[in-house]
Amino acid sequence: MFDITSVTADAANTIVRVGWTYTIAEGSLGGTHNLSMPAGNKPLSSVSKADLIDWLKDQIRNTEEELQEGIKEQAEAKTMASTERQVPVPK
Repeated sequence: MFDITSVTADAANTIVRVGWTYTIAEGSLGGTHNLSMPAGNKPLSSVSKADLIDWLKDQIRNTEEELQEGIKEQAEAKTMASTERQVPVPK
């Protein structure tokens, strides 16, 4: 599920950047996306979070399936890393 975590507007009240996360049971990924202009045709005062998510989904390079796979891979790597330990250097 997508969520918008931050919104940046310029002096003309045009939304130019959004912070976002994509979350599933195994974890989340996120970042900041600079919107290609014009991202939408609504004035700032009438833009909803749903509008921002739609704009993001239209512009982001990854599909939801790719994001889900990335989250699962990240969770697997974290699990594998938790089994690692430091050992003495052999003589």
